[in-house]
Amino acid sequence: MATCPFLSLKNRKLNAGFNNYSEYAFKQKNRDYSIEDCFKFHESIEKCVVPIWKQLGSFLKKNLDVKTYRPWDLAPCNLQKYPFENYINLLDGIEEMLRKTDSCFYEEFTHIRKAGLIDVQERKNKAPGAACFTLSHSKDVFVYSNFSSSFYAIHALIHELGHAFHFYKQFNNESSMQERYLREEVAELYSLSLELLLMDKLNIFYTQEDDYKEVQQAQLYRTLSLLISSVSGDVFQHWLYTNPNHSPEERDEKYIELCKRYQYSSVDIAGVENEIGSSHFTLFSFLFIKLNMQLRK
Repeated sequence: MATCPFLSLKNRKLNAGFNNYSEYAFKQKNRDYSIEDCFKFHESIEKCVVPIWKQLGSFLKKNLDVKTYRPWDLAPCNLQKYPFENYINLLDGIEEMLRKTDSCFYEEFTHIRKAGLIDVQERKNKAPGAACFTLSHSKDVFVYSNFSSSFYAIHALIHELGHAFHFYKQFNNESSMQERYLREEVAELYSLSLELLLMDKLNIFYTQEDDYKEVQQAQLYRTLSLLISSVSGDVFQHWLYTNPNHSPEERDEKYIELCKRYQYSSVDIAGVENEIGSSHFTLFSFLFIKLNMQLRK
């Protein structure tokens, strides 16, 4: 039987007095939830969320008017309309969303904007994506994004502003800079929460009722996708480390089985099974379950 180098290495943790790498990892990461809590959470997601995910898949399949719902059909937002004309419209719209949501968030955003601590304008040779950087000396943040006019531009900026508001909260605590770095369990708490808090304000950008409903569905799709895919990967990793003598073929079979139970439960993946996978299991063990634990809160 072929052995997997990274599994062999991680199973050396038995020498430290643990039954498997899962037990060691939870101790080493100092998680405030247990392996048993994760197992209960897995069951809850499969019981309560997967049925909703399947319903959403059926709805999207009907909207696309396709006989078979395939992995390349999974883009949740297909609106062709531009939700804003330029970056000023984008910032104005986000500002109005925050004003209607929370006065503290609104004031922090207006400060960021007036101080020139936000760059969302498209321009040549500007790197793609979005990010939020801390400025430790001034206790400020810098928010960056680069997208064309779309739902994803709005979504990305909201997400990064969630990080910004979280950092301001941390800056208000008189603590060392090291303590201001966000732990895995809370690093995405504000960003993911803000996406949902502003979900009912998307009609500021999408004034037509049908468009408004579609972008809300896109946001719901993202949230459910995070819940389901993270749980699927977590179930798989616990299986990896509690069954260290499995073969590569058994590993592939188990992964596809879990995909069909969770994130691809509404999708036909026949013929493309070999294209489905992820490298984060080997690079960042038990990483994405933290996203679920934050959404759970």
